Amino acid sequence: MMDLENKVEEEKKSRWCLLPDLVVWMVKDRLGMFSNARMASVCRNWWYASLSYPNHESAPPICIMQPANNKNSSSCYDFICTATSQREEEKFTVNLPDFDEAKLLFSKHGWLLMKRKYSLFLFNPFTKVRINLPDVKDSFGHFAGSFSFSTSLKQPQCVFIFTYLVHGILWLGIAHPGDKTWTEYNYVNQRIESVSARNVLAIGQKVFCFDNHGVLIIYDLVTQIWREVDRPANDYFGWYMVHQGEIMKVPSKYDSRGGQPCPDSFRIFRYNDDSTAWERLSYDDVKVKDTSWFLNTQGCCFSAKGHGFKVYFLNQPLVGLASCRLGIKRRRSEMPISDTFHARFHDMIHRTSQSLFPYEFSRTASWVNLA
Repeated sequence: MMDLENKVEEEKKSRWCLLPDLVVWMVKDRLGMFSNARMASVCRNWWYASLSYPNHESAPPICIMQPANNKNSSSCYDFICTATSQREEEKFTVNLPDFDEAKLLFSKHGWLLMKRKYSLFLFNPFTKVRINLPDVKDSFGHFAGSFSFSTSLKQPQCVFIFTYLVHGILWLGIAHPGDKTWTEYNYVNQRIESVSARNVLAIGQKVFCFDNHGVLIIYDLVTQIWREVDRPANDYFGWYMVHQGEIMKVPSKYDSRGGQPCPDSFRIFRYNDDSTAWERLSYDDVKVKDTSWFLNTQGCCFSAKGHGFKVYFLNQPLVGLASCRLGIKRRRSEMPISDTFHARFHDMIHRTSQSLFPYEFSRTASWVNLA
């Protein structure tokens, strides 16, 4: 009797996972962004049915992740989405002990790479699935992380982290879900005395490591050869990401008085591995047309089609600007910097900037790729 009940239950689950395309489309029409994401995590046919979805939105949702305003718990995180601003699901909160004092390193396709002290893990906020990764050494300071994604398994496939040890030794670690230890690679740079990791990105069999000085060090997993690319002369501070199978950079001048990026100086560059040079892309280039760029202070950056040619960033305002508007004159250099951030975007075509949300965010808020 028990076997029969289990068989019936399994058949129900199987039918649920393999919903016909038309049913999937009808469900998508009636759900908001977060419910759609939860649905996608349990319906096996969701991804394939979405490819032919007739009402497919041109732009993925814009989401920000930040610690929830909960005095009783530091393990609550809010996920805020502008695409559902008129619905109940504008925000949802995840409360898990795993999130206690955890920091975001990278996000992609609804998965988060999180760091908590010396532990690393992958987490899906919709399904609550957690994949533990090998611990890192307690001697590590700041390090960068990212992962590649398997569209067939619908989960991260390979995780990359990199940091600098003493005496300019670059440490690169690679692990797959289920691994107990990191596969380690080292590169000694005699010219570097004190530097920190900024980004690590992977395309195919090559891993690209960026430090906070703009130097790029590439490791080829096939040939096991390291290659170093110096930062271009007169280059500005930049954000790095993978876009359509290529390494992209969004550099910007910084306002020396407020320490914030100058939106008018945003540009888009592509890395040419053959010439080891950065090539500036024109605004008419098909690779940047109708593409938006999401910049985080911690290096977790990404691009998305459909929002127009815009750059999204988190701006830390000067507290004194409010008093200036009230007639209290103060030097800009004397104005204290706010503890909160504003979410803003800069239209690269019309050269205009404006706030995206009507409220403020914490210092640890980040754009997240939940599409």
